[in-house]
Amino acid sequence: KLLVGALALTGFALLAPAHAAVRSLTCGGIKTITAEAAKLSPGDVLQVSGTCTENVSIPAHVTSITLQGVGGATVEAPAGAGAAFSVRGRAIRITGFTIRNAGEGVQVIDGGFAWIHGNTIEDLTGIGINLAQNGTARVWSNVIRNNGDSGINISRHSVATIGVVSFLDATASPNEITGNALGGIHISGSSMAAIFGNVISSNGASGVLLTRGSTAEIASNTITGNARSGIEA
Repeated sequence: KLLVGALALTGFALLAPAHAAVRSLTCGGIKTITAEAAKLSPGDVLQVSGTCTENVSIPAHVTSITLQGVGGATVEAPAGAGAAFSVRGRAIRITGFTIRNAGEGVQVIDGGFAWIHGNTIEDLTGIGINLAQNGTARVWSNVIRNNGDSGINISRHSVATIGVVSFLDATASPNEITGNALGGIHISGSSMAAIFGNVISSNGASGVLLTRGSTAEIASNTITGNARSGIEA
């Protein structure tokens, strides 16, 4: 009940207004995703192509926008350091990207809320998706693999659904979480998660680890071949 209530408060559905715009950005020039996203109005879509070398930052005042990778768009952090995406805004949708060569893939922090789906997040030195400090995310249909820390980390009073968009979904939209050095999913610090229908395999520690007063609802996943427990609390 606590988990459903928290998601109901933060997981509001925002419809695009009639004047919503679709804009485009080809990386490699002087324009950045960060700067272009700051110009968007609620409901707008920024379609991104090319290879973007950037620490994308979405500040708290930006709400209800979509960042959509098209044509194999890739985001890499400069010198492989820091998060490829850092989200403090609310109702930020990140979809269609390959995210690699960064310290973290997608970071949702300080009360930020994001939908993260349809991405490949791989070959990072740190965490694939990191929720911290009251971050909230709905995470589905991603490939999160071969990262140097956990595939997904949920900490410090954060909340996530992993593998479904909402509790009303009749079927899961699974994430593939595999080959991450410090485990598949780590939930800590009084955080909460619903983990349904995912493939969590061949990670370097436990498939799912709960610590420090955290709770999770876990069902219908395939959890196999991890170096420690399938599920450890």
